Amino acid sequence: MDCVRAQKLIRPYLDGKLSDRELEEFLDHVESCPACHDELEIYFSIYQTLGEETDDGDYNFTRKLDEKLQRSEQYLTRRHIFRSMKIVLIVCAELFFIAAFSGLVTRELGEVQSTIEMVETETEPDTQGLRRAAR
Repeated sequence: MDCVRAQKLIRPYLDGKLSDRELEEFLDHVESCPACHDELEIYFSIYQTLGEETDDGDYNFTRKLDEKLQRSEQYLTRRHIFRSMKIVLIVCAELFFIAAFSGLVTRELGEVQSTIEMVETETEPDTQGLRRAAR
């Protein structure tokens, strides 16, 4: 992400309106770009001063911004973990159904094979008797 794009995303970031992908790219850029971090700090200070959140008497905006950035990073980490767990659960469910289905198919094939063998053994003497009678 370039500085122009990052600076356009400062207000949406402060309003909590970035997608996960935008948030991740924004945080990576702001962390590595002192100029954009300073710009973010200015906007954050203005937001805090004009907003109702300053009623707590704490005007250490740098610390508050660092806490917000840290919460954003934690949010993204939780989202990545959640997505990974979701993928693992889906794969496990698919494997379970494949295993259950293959066991069912194997059992059904075994029953079909037993039925075929039973029919073959029952019909063998009849066919041999018919062959003798035909001679």
